[in-house]
Amino acid sequence: MIGRRLCSLVFALLVVPGLAWAAPQGKIVIAQGVDPTTLDTQNQQETPASVVASHLFDTLVERDQNLKIVPALAAELPKLVAPTTWEVKLRRGVKFHNGEDFDAESVKFSLERVKSGLRASSNFRPIEKVDVVDPYTVRVQTSKPWPTFTTIMTFRQASMYPPRAYAGKDSAFISKNPIGTGPYKLIRWSKDEEIVLEANDQYWRGVPKIKTVVFHKLVGPYKGVTADKRVRQAIAPAIDVDEIIKGVLDGKAVRTATMLTPLHFGYDASLKPIKQDLAKAKQLLTEAGFPGGLELTLNSPQGRYVWDKEVAEAVTGQLTKAGIKTQLKTYEFVNYLNNLVYVHKPGPVWLIGWGTPTVDAETVYGPLFRTGSNLGNYHNADFDGMVDQAQTLMDGKQRLATYHRINKLWIDEMPAVPLYQQVDLYGASKRLNWKARSDELIKAYDMSLK
Repeated sequence: MIGRRLCSLVFALLVVPGLAWAAPQGKIVIAQGVDPTTLDTQNQQETPASVVASHLFDTLVERDQNLKIVPALAAELPKLVAPTTWEVKLRRGVKFHNGEDFDAESVKFSLERVKSGLRASSNFRPIEKVDVVDPYTVRVQTSKPWPTFTTIMTFRQASMYPPRAYAGKDSAFISKNPIGTGPYKLIRWSKDEEIVLEANDQYWRGVPKIKTVVFHKLVGPYKGVTADKRVRQAIAPAIDVDEIIKGVLDGKAVRTATMLTPLHFGYDASLKPIKQDLAKAKQLLTEAGFPGGLELTLNSPQGRYVWDKEVAEAVTGQLTKAGIKTQLKTYEFVNYLNNLVYVHKPGPVWLIGWGTPTVDAETVYGPLFRTGSNLGNYHNADFDGMVDQAQTLMDGKQRLATYHRINKLWIDEMPAVPLYQQVDLYGASKRLNWKARSDELIKAYDMSLK
């Protein structure tokens, strides 16, 4: 099965493929390229952790197979009852894996936790507090109008946690003891080997058809040369992305002009991808004070994305030909995230992928490029102001116009060089009933054996 995914970039991002096959007696093995960094799903921004978490935890709302937002632990879709207040009615009779009831206190605990200093907190910045109206009704108070509230609640980081079991517990404890309301319970996590889940026979939607799921592993602003916009602008035309797609990826990718694909709200079809232009690259380097070229390091994960090392090698060679002598360093992905990306030390140039289930520009530009974001190494006050403004606009046309302006500023500033939208390839047993999703989630609950 083949499904398209979001963006991959130098200086910014990419996406994850998966492989699933059927084993005897209602068992599914799902192969991921890397181990999750954590099973505290509120404290991560990576697909491997989110895929595993989708089996353990539920959210208030979610996207169905067609990516339509539908109620999950919420009894109905959230309602805007005031400009900065969202009311959520909750499903009754749901229990966490430990027997604890899911109720309004669970929502208050979960949403107030995720907004406070965790790796995903930048996505939940507008949340001020959660008021408990009654045991099955909450009102979420926001610091400003927030048009994407319902969409953000589909994020795996917005998963619901048990407040009594997790009271006073830190992220390390939660990662080792994930307790959700989801269709599966954690049995074992052997680091860098496998994660074993068993069906939750008390699941509120009904007992999963697949009884056992095994996830198996397949074998602050930067201050260096790229702080100069002209150097960043020189990198973009130095790269022949079309040749990389053809020669490295066997044609299984699509060029993008920005971080946004045609599915994203905020996409501007009038913007076209940058073509290779070595003369322009060298001219920009000269203007930046490097007439004889310069040297830098490209950091990249190895084994996280399809042919990521090979893509990075191709980029390295192309940059060197343009006068940017480039050294490549590759890392195992968990090490890459924890020791470079999350601590803001991946520069001067780094390769990573990004996908967002909102299919909205807010959760692309904010987490990656707004000053102070967990993954950001870029600062521009005008950019920050427009991103903050777009986050409050309830009028769709005004939001779209603002993101079109953001797109143009982003291209001019070039804090990342967009490479391509990856086409993900999935392998599945003929015995498996399953359809690939466009949001990268592999959900065993949606599977059955023929």
